Amino acid sequence: MKGIVFNEFMDFVESVQGIVAVDEMITAANPPSGGAYTAAGYYDFHEMFALVQALSARCGTPAPDLVRAFGQHLFGRLIAQRSELLRSMPDVYTFLESIEGQIHVEVRRIYPDADLPMLETERASDGSLLLRYRSRRHLADLALGMIEGCITHYGGQATVIRRDFADEGELQVTEFRVCSL
Repeated sequence: MKGIVFNEFMDFVESVQGIVAVDEMITAANPPSGGAYTAAGYYDFHEMFALVQALSARCGTPAPDLVRAFGQHLFGRLIAQRSELLRSMPDVYTFLESIEGQIHVEVRRIYPDADLPMLETERASDGSLLLRYRSRRHLADLALGMIEGCITHYGGQATVIRRDFADEGELQVTEFRVCSL
């Protein structure tokens, strides 16, 4: 997992819990990196799970809720850094449909070693958008938070229904149905 994600997680924790929480989380998790991440560096994603578990134990918030909230935060931060992406994306559906074919292509160009989730989108007959998520990292809660962050960015006029499937080998498979209100 790219260091930029770890750095954003540290910023997120500091913004909601304070710098003491960051230090205590790192101490409790005792990650191999020592909790020092460079934006372009690559780190074992299990470190993120250890950090989330340590934070969960510290603050009493379930780990999935923390990861989901971080996803909302992360969407806002990434978009703030790449605001030009939104100029050609008039709505939530268009943005979500562009992730695999445009955004992930760009991320892979910049970071060839990036291990991104596989996303498939499909417009359903009822007007909703189906987004299928497959990942070895089992971060569907992060994906949900990012989808919710996207919805908020576009005015909050949609809702998300999540459906988890049995894992396909090492892959977590989750379907998100985004429905306009």
